[in-house]
Amino acid sequence: MTKTLTFISAGAGSGKTYRLTEILRQKLGSGTLDPAGVIATTFTRKAASELRERARSHLLSEGDLTLASQLDQALIGTVNGVCQKLLERFSFEAGLSPDLSVLEEADANSMLRQCTDESLDDKTMASLNGIAIRMGVEHWQADLTMLLAQARANNIGAEQMAGFATQNVGDVLRLFGRPSAIDLDAQMGKVIGKVLPKLVQAAEGSSVKKTTTYIEKLEAFSKRLKVGQYTWADWTKFATDAPEKGLSGLVDEIRELAATHLSHPRLQSDVRDYVTLLFAASARVLDRYQARKRELGTLDFIDQETLLLKVLEQPQVAATLTEELELLLVDEFQDTSPVQLALFMKLTRLARETIWVGDVKQAIYGFRGSDSELMGAVIDALPELGGGIDVLDQSWRSRPSLVSLVNRVFVRAFDSIPKEQVELQPQRKELSDASAYELWHLDAKNVDQRMEALAQQIGALLGSGRQVVDKMTQKL
Repeated sequence: MTKTLTFISAGAGSGKTYRLTEILRQKLGSGTLDPAGVIATTFTRKAASELRERARSHLLSEGDLTLASQLDQALIGTVNGVCQKLLERFSFEAGLSPDLSVLEEADANSMLRQCTDESLDDKTMASLNGIAIRMGVEHWQADLTMLLAQARANNIGAEQMAGFATQNVGDVLRLFGRPSAIDLDAQMGKVIGKVLPKLVQAAEGSSVKKTTTYIEKLEAFSKRLKVGQYTWADWTKFATDAPEKGLSGLVDEIRELAATHLSHPRLQSDVRDYVTLLFAASARVLDRYQARKRELGTLDFIDQETLLLKVLEQPQVAATLTEELELLLVDEFQDTSPVQLALFMKLTRLARETIWVGDVKQAIYGFRGSDSELMGAVIDALPELGGGIDVLDQSWRSRPSLVSLVNRVFVRAFDSIPKEQVELQPQRKELSDASAYELWHLDAKNVDQRMEALAQQIGALLGSGRQVVDKMTQKL
């Protein structure tokens, strides 16, 4: 039997949910699709429920009560909801209890944070704090969190982290060049000691702020240099900074030496230590996290996905699904993680028909942690996979003036994507002459102030008498 694969390119407001509902309605209503042969994944539970109920409502309106009731046989849910159902069904093949205990995402993140706190010793934190200060890293904890998220999303275990650390260090330091054989700290101290008195003398009587500020910063850098408490921002700053034009020639030697900071052995050591410490810490966290889950007899969402990947490799499971799976629908395809993508590729090979739905623009930017390069490669490879692209090119959500503005911006910004996959044709009537786009400047210094400023702007908008189009009546 011929298998088909279609990618539906659907920008925001282009009628994606309607199209998915129509696909289900037409295939179920024509009798060419058995509800039990459907697997559909969405990004949220709300979207899954909406898809199911829209299809059911239409079948009921057509008087097909039997088919409407049978729709519950379709496997429609989030990626992890679908994974759980399939693992429960093939629990024997997976070597699992059919009564799986699965952590909700919030609980899994809470457990991961606790394991992180327990895994970091004082020595590691002190080392990371020191390096972070020198490198200008505001929160190294955020880098650790991102590293853990990437490791989990790509199914990378603790035992692999050391190898990846070595590879990453090598890749980065190749850009820095060979470390200098010169003691750059001592050389910089010597140059500053020679240049600074001349600069101070030449600047006597000068009221140019640029010069006085430069001298103050250079004196402070000299002091930090003597005790080894400088930051790498100091070096990069003095590679470009200079006093007023008439005096800038005096500091040429400082600029030239500061510009060699990438070859500074201590900087390269900081980079190596920072990456190595983070990867080692993440390995300890992952080990503790896995152990904690084993103690509790539970799985997280990523465990579900990786387990199902292994189960689908079993010939008897693959044969069963090949016989049963008539339609695979994947919504928000661009948001899938690398593990989920591997899962969808396996299911695609088993399904009679597969439809991926997503926004190619989001695929480029990798929203929600997806791998943008991988997504782009998959979409580019569609012809080789025997697939085609169907573009939803009409905007049903936004005002024509706003659609026009977005088109002008996006067509230029996404010039690597064919224009017809970016540009939308507005379908709504323009019922208001109010501006389609406004820029609000929130004069605030912290989150609370921004929220207060935003509330004031919204209040002012509501008090201005601005009219909007009612979604149901399509009137102001």
